[in-house]
Amino acid sequence: MAKTTYFGWLPNAITAMRLILGVPILIAAMHDAWALAFWLFILALVTDFLDGLAAKKLQAYSKLGEELDPIADAGLVATGFLALSLTGHLEWWITISVLAVGGAVGTERFFARSAAGVMVLFKILSVGGLFIEWTAIVWLFAALAFGWSWLYVPAALLVLAVCASLKRHRIYAWLHPAPVSSVKR
Repeated sequence: MAKTTYFGWLPNAITAMRLILGVPILIAAMHDAWALAFWLFILALVTDFLDGLAAKKLQAYSKLGEELDPIADAGLVATGFLALSLTGHLEWWITISVLAVGGAVGTERFFARSAAGVMVLFKILSVGGLFIEWTAIVWLFAALAFGWSWLYVPAALLVLAVCASLKRHRIYAWLHPAPVSSVKR
């Protein structure tokens, strides 16, 4: 699974940056600097695609990266919803509901290991939900920073289409898992 390279640390550092960016996003939101919060959130989203690309290109897959990535994804969702609720732009019940459902879906890693079909369903729901949550946060941040525009809708659809195409190898792997005997230990 892990291959040693000189830059093998880079994918995990990029993933960690997504977690670290949560702090300045919250600080910017608390100071009503929504344009800064928006761009920092976009930067954090970009790290989700760069860490996987770096791991693939450098062949620097690690157990730490595998565990850290969904934590960083969830942390970014939590940051966005908390920033909106703490500043009074989103009801707390919405934030609590999203975080509770996200936590429940995230537990699939611990409880659904034996049922391959259930595991695939949870992964697809998780990724789909993640894109929806990120889109909602970006729309709300953009509306607070720049005002609402209906151009956000086609722009978001375009970005989501590009993101889905970048993640298609992962979705294919979920739908066509490798036989257990061929997996390296």
